Amino acid sequence: LVIRHPAETVALLSSMEFGGRSGLEVVLSVWFKSYLDVQGYYNRKVSAVALTRLFTLNDARISSLVVPGDLIPNAANNGKIVTRSMSRTNPDQFTQIPASAKMIKLLLAEIEMDVESTFARSGGAGLSAVIDEDELDNDGGDDGWEDDGGDGLGDTDAFGYFDDLAGSDFEDDDEDDEDIQADPIYNQDLNEALGSFFKQAVQSDQSSFHASIVPLLTDREQTVLSKICS
Repeated sequence: LVIRHPAETVALLSSMEFGGRSGLEVVLSVWFKSYLDVQGYYNRKVSAVALTRLFTLNDARISSLVVPGDLIPNAANNGKIVTRSMSRTNPDQFTQIPASAKMIKLLLAEIEMDVESTFARSGGAGLSAVIDEDELDNDGGDDGWEDDGGDGLGDTDAFGYFDDLAGSDFEDDDEDDEDIQADPIYNQDLNEALGSFFKQAVQSDQSSFHASIVPLLTDREQTVLSKICS
């Protein structure tokens, strides 16, 4: 429903209320919390594509929602095995960010996981190794998003990972349903689709991407984004 009718879905959910919260807030909160736990490559594709549809709406009802972002390090639990009692006493705290920024964080994690899975199957070092090396090389250096006279994404190509992996979706052995296999989403190259999505979002500055979203990304997320868009 979100993929086929994103605007109508947002309008419908926004008109509902559950315990003082809009239906949109409730659905997105549950969706965000469970996003990375979705099993099955088809299900992950559907979830990822649906998020891109919502983001490209550039709907104020979405961007105005504030949701948990990154985990804030808890000094009280640092280096300790956290028990349930400790979790209740010193619960995890998260940064608070717009829902639109959370979508970008989840989609960056999605494409990184896809690339890592592809490299794992081929025996390669993977994107993480490249990013870790870049982070070491850039330690203490300039932020890759500083103005360098280019497109604001820094000079971080040199590897061409996402171009080389544009057609690298691997088959999901668990998806044998003929209806699922007939769905265009099932046959879509997710890496390519997400790559196009990010490039368009950056180039057209969707949802004030550079001013409102990029500053909320971690260094690692910015590095992944730079590699996608370079």
